[in-house]
Amino acid sequence: MSTGGGRARALLSTLPVVVLLGVVILHGLGEAVHARLLQVGEHLYPGYAELREDPTPPTCDPNAATEAPAEAPSDQGEDDAFLDDLLGDDGEADAGAAAAAARAAAQRCKAEHERYAALQARITPSLRVFRALEGAVAAFVQTGVSYLRHTLVLLLLLCALTATAFRLHIALRPVQTRRDLLLSEGVSALATLALTVSSYFKWQVDLDSGLRTQNAAIPILWMVGFGIMTLLSVRHLLRPPADLEPGGSWTKALLAIPLFAVMGVVGAIHFFLWEGHASGLAIYLQKLSEHALLYLHVGLYVWAGMLLKRTRLAHLTFDLVRPWKLPPELLAFVVVAGAAIPTAYSGASGIFVIAAGSVIYTELIRAGARPQLALAATAMSGSLGVVLSPCLLVVIVASLNKQVTTTQLYGWGWKVFLLTATLFFVASLIVGRKVPKIEAPGRALRGTLAALRPLLPYALILSGLLLVYGLGLDTVLNEHTAPAMLPVLLLALLAYDRRAARREARLGPHAEGAEYETRA
Repeated sequence: MSTGGGRARALLSTLPVVVLLGVVILHGLGEAVHARLLQVGEHLYPGYAELREDPTPPTCDPNAATEAPAEAPSDQGEDDAFLDDLLGDDGEADAGAAAAAARAAAQRCKAEHERYAALQARITPSLRVFRALEGAVAAFVQTGVSYLRHTLVLLLLLCALTATAFRLHIALRPVQTRRDLLLSEGVSALATLALTVSSYFKWQVDLDSGLRTQNAAIPILWMVGFGIMTLLSVRHLLRPPADLEPGGSWTKALLAIPLFAVMGVVGAIHFFLWEGHASGLAIYLQKLSEHALLYLHVGLYVWAGMLLKRTRLAHLTFDLVRPWKLPPELLAFVVVAGAAIPTAYSGASGIFVIAAGSVIYTELIRAGARPQLALAATAMSGSLGVVLSPCLLVVIVASLNKQVTTTQLYGWGWKVFLLTATLFFVASLIVGRKVPKIEAPGRALRGTLAALRPLLPYALILSGLLLVYGLGLDTVLNEHTAPAMLPVLLLALLAYDRRAARREARLGPHAEGAEYETRA
C-alpha cells in the first residue's frame, strides 16, 4: 500500500511538470514546423505570403471618368484676376494636373482590380487546404507565445508545491530535530504568506488601474500557489514526522531554514516595513516572467540532464578511457576537459554534475585518486563547458546585456576553455605523486575500439534524428534550438538504452556490446 501510494504521489507531482515541459517542446517544434511550412508554401505557390488570406476586393471604380470635371464659368472680375496673378495661381495648370491625377488614379484602380482577379484565380482548393493547415500551426504557435508566462508560473509553482509537500527545499542543513522543523516550516510559512499577501495587493493594483491585459491572471496564480504552500507548511508544523529527534539546537536550526524562505522574509521586511510597498515583492517576482522562454529552456535543460542520468552513456563513455589505465591526475584532466562538450549541451554545470557526477567520482576513486581530487574533478567536470556553444547561460547573459552577442561570448569562451584546461592539466601534473604511466598504446587502442562498439547505436540514433530535423524541418542544433531538441533526442536514446539493457540482461555477459573491462 505504501509503495503504491508513494508511486501515486510521485506520479501526481511529476506528471503535470512533464506535461508542461512537453507543451514547451511542442511549441518549439511548432515554430520549426511553421517556418518549414512557409518555405514549402512559397515553393509550391510562389508569392504564398499574399495568398495566406483571401485578398480584399478594391473599392474603386475602374470605369470612372478619367478627365477632370470642367469648371463652371467664373464670375470673377478684373480684381480677382489681378489677385490670382499676384498669388501665382495658374488655373490652366491646375486643370491639367487634376486631369493627370485622375488618369493615374484610374490606372491604379485598374491595376488593383487586375491584381485582385489574378490572386483570386490562384486560390485553388489545394491552396485552401494547405493554408488551413499552415494557419492552424501558426495559431498554435501564437497561442503558445501568448501563454508562455502562464506556463512558466505554473511550472515554478508545481515544482515549489512538490518541494514543500515532501519537504525538499534547499537548505544548508537537513531537518533532523523538532526545533529544526519549527524554524524551517515556520519561516517558510511566513515567507509564502508574505508572497501571498503581496500578490493580492499586486492584483488589486492591476484592478484599480483599469487596464485589461492577458497577464492579469498571473498574480492570481501566484496568490493561489503561495497560499497552498503556506497551508502545507502549517500542516507540517501541526503534524511533524515521527522520526524527528526531540529538542535540538536553535543555532543549528537556523541552518535548516530553506534558502528561498530566508530571501522571502528579508524581501518582505524590506517592502512591507521599510518601504511600505505591499505589492513590491510581487512586482519584482513578476519580473521573472519577462524572460519566460529562457527560464522554460532552463527547465528543459534540467529535464535533459535527468534523462541523460537515466541512460548508461556515462558508463559506456568511461569504458573508452579505462583501457588506457591513466593515472588519477591525468584521468581527472581527461574527465574535466572531456565533460565540457556535454556540459555545454546540457545547459549548465550543475545539470551535468547531476547526470554524471556519481559515475565520475566512482571511476576516479577506482583509479586511485584521492577523495579531494575526485571531488574537485567531479565539481569541475561541469564547469569548463559553460562558456562553450550552445550553453544556455551564455544566451541568458547576452539577453540581459545588449552590449554583447552570443557570437562574441562563444568566441571568447573557446579561449577561456583552452586556458583553463591547460592550467588544470599543468596543476594535475604538478600535484601528481609519480611520473604518469599509461597502458601500451596498441593494447589500449584495441580496448577502446572494443568499447566503442556499444556506443555506435547511440551515435546512429542521434545522427538519424538530427538528419530528420535538418532535412525535414531545416533545423540544426544550436543555442536557440537545443532546449527543445535535446529532450527529444535523449528520450529516443533512453528508449534504446532500456531495450539494450534488457537484451544484455537476457543474454548475459557474452552479449554483443557488453561492457569491456581491461584487467590489471
